[in-house]
Amino acid sequence: MSVRKSKTFIEMKVSPHTQFDEEVLSRYDSLVNSYIAKIDKASNEDYKERTHNKILNDLRDEYRAIESTLKEFNQFISNIKDECGEDKDKKFETVFYEKFELLNSEGKQIVLTKLTQLAAINKMFGYLATESLKFRKSLYLGSELDTTGLNSEARTNLQWTGKSELEFVQLIYALHEARYLENDQDEITALVKQVAAAFNYKLGRNWQSNHSESINQRNADYESKVFEKLAKAYGRYRERLLNKGN
Repeated sequence: MSVRKSKTFIEMKVSPHTQFDEEVLSRYDSLVNSYIAKIDKASNEDYKERTHNKILNDLRDEYRAIESTLKEFNQFISNIKDECGEDKDKKFETVFYEKFELLNSEGKQIVLTKLTQLAAINKMFGYLATESLKFRKSLYLGSELDTTGLNSEARTNLQWTGKSELEFVQLIYALHEARYLENDQDEITALVKQVAAAFNYKLGRNWQSNHSESINQRNADYESKVFEKLAKAYGRYRERLLNKGN
């Protein structure tokens, strides 16, 4: 894989959003090429795995270090996604440009450097998750091969007792969107499988397409029943405790 030559943002003569995406891809390519070179240099499988794990840990440290310097710009991208998610008529690139133009020079520099670094590292986490399958056979390989996603030593006694697969998936998506639940690569599909494995819950082969269809078939004001059930359940629990105190 060849590395894209990174241009300065002034040279690009394109929109800030396009500049952002191009820089993310350029940084990502560099990370992948560096990773491949280091893995190829390792003398055997054991050292390849050690190299892989060191690169992953170093990237985690780098991510945290960059994130700690972002100040108020930490939520720049997620705020745009939220705004577009709340109003289907808003386009990401348009909102990105509008908010970008309101930033001072320091803010623009942060968005087009530090945030692109974080986005590239996040993308790299996804790549490393795939590469991990070569080194750790106990990782989840898909419901066709391993319905739990964990080896026998790692399995828990936790059980998901809900009757609706759709409600299970909706709950995990909501927790991830609210940033209450994350994994290393910040990848929702893998996260759903990981949580299902932790709860010894077997996902159907078509869980992703069923979830997508449920979104497209619902009205705009549709709310999943699972969240109403949880709110009512906690309300009952709270009321029971309060009644005990009387």
